[in-house]
Amino acid sequence: MKLDEILIDVRRGARTQRSTITIIDPNHLNDFFNLIDELNFTLEIKCFLATALSGGGRVSEVLSLRPSDINFKTNEAKIKVLKKRESRISKFTNKKLKINKVYRDFPLHPVAVKYLKKLCSKYFQRIFTLDRFQIWRELKKVLGQNFCPHSLRHSHISERLHKRNQPVAKVAAVMEIDNTTVYAYNHVNINTENKNYW
Repeated sequence: MKLDEILIDVRRGARTQRSTITIIDPNHLNDFFNLIDELNFTLEIKCFLATALSGGGRVSEVLSLRPSDINFKTNEAKIKVLKKRESRISKFTNKKLKINKVYRDFPLHPVAVKYLKKLCSKYFQRIFTLDRFQIWRELKKVLGQNFCPHSLRHSHISERLHKRNQPVAKVAAVMEIDNTTVYAYNHVNINTENKNYW
């Protein structure tokens, strides 16, 4: 499949500044994985795309991965959940809340494993050397102005709900988020005439 057949524009929530965001069609995540090799990106950007899309991790969680976090025997990564509800509450209160470190297993697609093996042999302390803004600039050049690193999380959760037909409660439990957040990331009702998700 061609890239423009896989990427779709979806509507975002009212609390966001942009009205639309480009995500990967939940029906064609595997097609996108197969296309990553052909995209005009560096090895590090390709690795970020495949890794973030594999488990729907937040950008900060994926970028904080170290070679020691990757288990190539089980094709999993152990990521630190960096954003918890306490961190949001603390912005609106004067209380200093202690946020416990929470880890969860992060499944890796075979394409992600291939790139990670190359980068893990290259770097010792960190897998990714670019920051989120550098990655965002590179993604927009190839995938369009409305595609951002966070689009990968939207794509992954939508795929769980639509293609895998997983219930909201299960997705929330696996992703370590609440049901409301799952609904916010949900883009599974398709309007086939204009390929927009509601």
